[in-house]
Amino acid sequence: MAALGFVGLLTFTGCTSSMKAASSTSVTTAASVTTAASVTTAASVATAVSGSGTPSATSNADIMTTVVTFGKLSQQHTTSPVSYPQTPPVGGPHSPVWQTCGFYDKQVAKENAVHSMEHGSVWIAYDPSLAVDQIAFLKTLVPGNDHLLITPYAGLPAPMVASAWSTQLQIPVFDPAALKAFIAKYEQGPQTPELGATCAGGIGTPVIAP
Repeated sequence: MAALGFVGLLTFTGCTSSMKAASSTSVTTAASVTTAASVTTAASVATAVSGSGTPSATSNADIMTTVVTFGKLSQQHTTSPVSYPQTPPVGGPHSPVWQTCGFYDKQVAKENAVHSMEHGSVWIAYDPSLAVDQIAFLKTLVPGNDHLLITPYAGLPAPMVASAWSTQLQIPVFDPAALKAFIAKYEQGPQTPELGATCAGGIGTPVIAP
């Protein structure tokens, strides 16, 4: 899906439906509203700079210990493109319209996907060159998970990256158990700013719907 065009900057928070754009075009930077990220490992707790990568898991067994959290993030609505410090983003200023959840075979606008995470969605971004059998597995995760968004994303730091609001896990080795564990913990999880908000009826038509 082609990225949305954004004009003007809105200063709304939450999910207000009526908006008035500013007359000039601007780019919103999420870095200014992102707090320091924390990385939890099995042995210790360390602090990481916002936007920095997580340590690589040494095996599939400990990959869930490399989940990174980024603290309180802005929920500002904007119609401008946003420069996020993480790839893919985990929160911050975003489009007033969320991305309808489900599986997509084309990249979506990151500003819409961030809004979906504000509603409690888990966003699994996968490298467009991911193996066919691994993409097939991702498709099987959608049924029964109505707050799950799966999309290709160019330029990822790992073959797959699972994100929820202010939370992220890089998956350097194909790990179905880790993906399922992340979804179980963070889909409509306690990190959700707008718990109970829908992920249906937004922008886009997924190839596979929940």
